Amino acid sequence: MDIQTLIAELELLVGEPVALQRLGRRASNFLWRAVGQRSRARWIVKQYRAGRGFAQEWAAYRTFVPGLPPRTTPDFVGAIAGCRSLVWGEVVGEPVAENDLAAHRRAGQFLRSLHSQEVVDGDQLPVSQAIALRVQRAVGGAHKLLHGAELARLRPVLEQPELFAASRRVVCHRDFGPHNWLVQNDCSYIFIDFEHARHDVVEADFVKLAAGPWRRFPAAQEAFWQGYGAVLRPQARARLELLVVLHGLSTLAWTAGAREPAREHEARTLLAPWLT
Repeated sequence: MDIQTLIAELELLVGEPVALQRLGRRASNFLWRAVGQRSRARWIVKQYRAGRGFAQEWAAYRTFVPGLPPRTTPDFVGAIAGCRSLVWGEVVGEPVAENDLAAHRRAGQFLRSLHSQEVVDGDQLPVSQAIALRVQRAVGGAHKLLHGAELARLRPVLEQPELFAASRRVVCHRDFGPHNWLVQNDCSYIFIDFEHARHDVVEADFVKLAAGPWRRFPAAQEAFWQGYGAVLRPQARARLELLVVLHGLSTLAWTAGAREPAREHEARTLLAPWLT
């Protein structure tokens, strides 16, 4: 894509000349900082490699993000569809530590407000069937990296689609964890990156937490549920366990073609309790 086109479209959007500074990459996307040459205002531009991520995050900011508590997400400026880019006011904040209990408590409050939004689920596929298909794809992708005996140990956890027979889809972030939380100077928190957001089962938003910080810092989980205002009942815990194992298996399947030894190690470490 012609960078001059991005600059021209961005200047039309913000109403003044800008200087553009490349910040690097976040996942497969490019991040830029734009500085207004008159106002000195700063914006963050996220340029997407994949059309699906662009479409999902743009849809999120047009639909359910406006219904979230104020000052909990970046200020959305607009989209530059021809350049597959979204623009926000720059957030001045720092990454959150995994063991920041106040952050987990606030994250629970935020996620409860997200899950409480009204949903019109247009997906005709029952949740239990959708989960079974995800399991089938993950097993098929990971079979080259796991022995048959290892897959056999995972099947009792994975082959329980009936756990989701009564589940309904809610609005989900689907990549929710400290890596997408920022703390500001006034100790308030901003939640970012809705690229993966769409309707899913509620437990999908707990997977990255259960697979990471909650395993290392049990007090963080307790703080989160205090903020969320609920705790997981036994069947919900079983659903979350299935989704955590599925996440590990899907990550492992992805590494088969990506040549990412660090991610493969991470996935095997996550799956270790079920493989031994």
